[in-house]
Amino acid sequence: MLALKNRLHKKKDFERVLQDKNKPRYANKFLAVRFAPNHLNVVRAGFVVTKKAAKKAVCRNKIKRRLREAFRRIMPNVSAGFDIIFFARAEVQYCAFEEIIRAIQDLLYQAGLWRSSQKYQQNHNECKK
Repeated sequence: MLALKNRLHKKKDFERVLQDKNKPRYANKFLAVRFAPNHLNVVRAGFVVTKKAAKKAVCRNKIKRRLREAFRRIMPNVSAGFDIIFFARAEVQYCAFEEIIRAIQDLLYQAGLWRSSQKYQQNHNECKK
């Protein structure tokens, strides 16, 4: 379970990350991500799953649980000091858990938030073989 100190809860935190429309937004087939520095020594993540992504609340909550767990597993490799918001797309409810982990890793690498980029490249290339 993702610790409470590593989660975004308050509306003002979400708004702070989303306020600058000129900041880059990275996306792939399953997720989109926005981030902003938080001036803390921890990385915090928020997860948004809209009704467009999943109609039923049960499905939306399941997707959020899976996203939180995937992020928890890779969090040691993410640069501290950022608030990150992940937006789920409709395809995420049909993918395997390993695909979610890989999608999050890809987005964080693209955004420059992945700490060990050489190790990531080696692991990513091995997975593609």
